[in-house]
Amino acid sequence: MTTKNSAKVRAPQCHPDRKHKARGLCASCYKRALSIGAPFLPDSLLRKGPLPRTPDCHPGRKHAAGGLCMPCYNIQSKIDPTRSVVRKKAKAAYQRRHLTRIQRLRRYGLTPEAFASLSEKQGHVCAICFCLPLGKRPTLCVDHCHTTGRVRGLLCSACNVAIGYLRDDPERLLSAITYVLCR
Repeated sequence: MTTKNSAKVRAPQCHPDRKHKARGLCASCYKRALSIGAPFLPDSLLRKGPLPRTPDCHPGRKHAAGGLCMPCYNIQSKIDPTRSVVRKKAKAAYQRRHLTRIQRLRRYGLTPEAFASLSEKQGHVCAICFCLPLGKRPTLCVDHCHTTGRVRGLLCSACNVAIGYLRDDPERLLSAITYVLCR
């Protein structure tokens, strides 16, 4: 019997020793019922999307990746580098670089195939110094006219930077040539 000042304490049907959450369930059972979409719950409370995965190693824990919980996944990634987080980060970095390269080519109206054919026409060397591209990223840069946007050719990064510093001005280029030859 309850009095006016004391609230009625309700025990959950699933675990009577625990505190009642809602719908006759304790907090953990209610959360599980929400995640699997129990029929007694209204549609607004049902979880949208796929059911959460449980790890094979410790079914009570939250799934991290590869059928493992987070502590086991971290241990496994140290033991087996092929499943490592480092490998995933390297793959993501490669994909970013690849996409960035394609986006850069699109800026000049080139496809990767057109870039490859232009590079093949030049013999895969710089159009100015006739050297293979060296450095951290050994790729040829697209040289273009800044007024018309027309692609002139492919340059190594050193020649591309040199032309950029000389502001694509033929007089400055000739002046630099005479300076180098006279000194």
